[in-house]
Amino acid sequence: MANIGYINGPNSTLPTTVKFESVNFRQLDNVSVTTTTSGRTVRVSNSTTIWTGSLKMIAYTQADFKAIQAFLAQLRGQLNDFYVVLPGISDFSGTTTGSVNLEVQTNADAGATSVEVITDTGELTLKAGDMITFSNHNKAYMITENCAGVGSSGGDSAGGKTLKFTPPLVEAVTTSHTIAYDNVAFLMIALSSPFEYNYNVDGTVSFTIEVREVL
Repeated sequence: MANIGYINGPNSTLPTTVKFESVNFRQLDNVSVTTTTSGRTVRVSNSTTIWTGSLKMIAYTQADFKAIQAFLAQLRGQLNDFYVVLPGISDFSGTTTGSVNLEVQTNADAGATSVEVITDTGELTLKAGDMITFSNHNKAYMITENCAGVGSSGGDSAGGKTLKFTPPLVEAVTTSHTIAYDNVAFLMIALSSPFEYNYNVDGTVSFTIEVREVL
């Protein structure tokens, strides 16, 4: 298996600009629920949260769609993976002063649901519901509480802030790692195979792809 690149976003591999008409974004949590003889319910999470979705592309001319079709052909079903920036979901909805890089301020172990963060310069406010990724692994996380006034000074009361997210970290992070908070790219595989490309009589192509996050 291999990664074939970015289908869209700032790092897009394609010469054609890929846009989506709609995105059906889903959260998949595998939880086992059992009931004891006393009637008590026991709930256990079996794995991390996985993000899935249906991506419906805008109608392209048949000529423009050929490059997209060639990109998708390289997926070979579920064998290979790719990065996708999801409109609205990958976008940053907080505020920032200038160009700000977000950094891990204190080490956090796998399983943690928060981390101390700091900026290299300026100030940043992050919003609940926004997505982030860490520079040392591909898992995407959702911020669970607003994190306001993240600055470049150390300490929670003087710049550094506690960033809370879900699911728990699948890998430990350290002070050498940075955090992406805008144009967040999801690492995905295609679930819809075989692909069905609808070549319409008006000269356009319609296409929807089912995707699932992979680690």
